Amino acid sequence: MKIKTIEQFIGKKQEFVVVHGGNEKYNLHWSSCDIGLGIGEKWIIYGKKFKKRISTGYCSLTTMHMNAKHEIDFKYNSSTRKLDQLRSTYGSNHNIRTEGVIELNYRFGKPKLREEYNSSLELTGERKAFYSNGQLMLVEQYNNGLKNGPLTWYYRNGKIHRTSIFKEGREICETYYYDHVGRLRKINYLDDED
Repeated sequence: MKIKTIEQFIGKKQEFVVVHGGNEKYNLHWSSCDIGLGIGEKWIIYGKKFKKRISTGYCSLTTMHMNAKHEIDFKYNSSTRKLDQLRSTYGSNHNIRTEGVIELNYRFGKPKLREEYNSSLELTGERKAFYSNGQLMLVEQYNNGLKNGPLTWYYRNGKIHRTSIFKEGREICETYYYDHVGRLRKINYLDDED
């Protein structure tokens, strides 16, 4: 597949990636974690050299970073954590973090992310992320890089997805999960020993 390389951490920049696995276009799936890259998406691709190209396959660490609507999954942050690790390991200067408030917008002007960093470049205060339709995705509280306070995640339709409370990075109460229409779906209770 042809790609546009934005950042590459090892080797020469590539414009093609060989994907060993199924092909969604032809309904060929080799595993439940096939890579279904689409136009306009941004992915972190982990690969190795294969006939002078980068090669990757199903069930690798490869993960989507941004969907075609320019949304990043700020709830789980798996791709942003991977990028942070890669940038730290390979000394990249693409990091957006700086002391103070950072506000990112979608290309069409709606807010995407608002977070604040202290002088140690750790999250502090309120962190908000939004879907491309303008709906709030999450509200979290941080203190010196650790979740500290109420956490609320939302579905794209505005209904609450998850609520909890954190203190110094640890959940201190039950976590409530709701379905897309607002009905309580599940409660995760903390162990008495916590």
